[in-house]
Amino acid sequence: MASAATGVTQDMLSAPRGPAGRRAASPEGARGGDDWALLLAGLVAAAVRVLDEHRRDRAGACRVCGGRWPCESAGTAEMNLALVRV
Repeated sequence: MASAATGVTQDMLSAPRGPAGRRAASPEGARGGDDWALLLAGLVAAAVRVLDEHRRDRAGACRVCGGRWPCESAGTAEMNLALVRV
C-alpha cells in the first residue's frame, strides 16, 4: 500500500510538461515564480495530512499502519517538512 506522500510525489512527477520541458507545479499549469511556491505548498499539505493520520497510539504503534511508530509514512512526511524548512 503506497503512502499518501508517495502518491503526491508520483502525481508531481507525472505532471504535464510545459514549454522547455518544465513540469507544471499544479494541474492548472501555473507558470512563473509561483511554480515552486505551489509545489512546496502541496508537499507541506501532503506531509501535514500524513502526520495527522499516522499518529502513535498508546501501545507505540501507528494508528493507520499498525507498525512500530514512527512508521515509514510518518518518517517520510517529517523528512519532507524538514527539507522545506531548510
